[in-house]
Amino acid sequence: MQAHWIAWKYFKSGGRFISLSQSVAVVCLAVAVACLFVAMAIVSGFDKSIRSSVIDLTGHILVFKQGGRLDHANKFAAKIKKDFPEILQITPFVHVEAVVANSEKVKGIVLQGLESKSY
Repeated sequence: MQAHWIAWKYFKSGGRFISLSQSVAVVCLAVAVACLFVAMAIVSGFDKSIRSSVIDLTGHILVFKQGGRLDHANKFAAKIKKDFPEILQITPFVHVEAVVANSEKVKGIVLQGLESKSY
């Protein structure tokens, strides 16, 4: 109730109900809120497209064996497909982390490779 009274007091100041500066301020506030809604919609769409791009690139589930190569990958893939028949495709890949050094610059890199028969 007190907030309505304060707003009414400031809108009615100066003899007229709303002065020019007050109406400009209210219109600018409405435009700013509309811009905020548009920006949030754009960012939401961008976020969804980035997520779908990342999932398309890496897949939904990645299975790693810590400490080396996964032996008997074909048997493992067959067991997963048997246990989860809704899986559409399994693709073996290589994931190697390395360090590259060149003239006082050292960078960490990740190399990934897919089997050419799988795509």
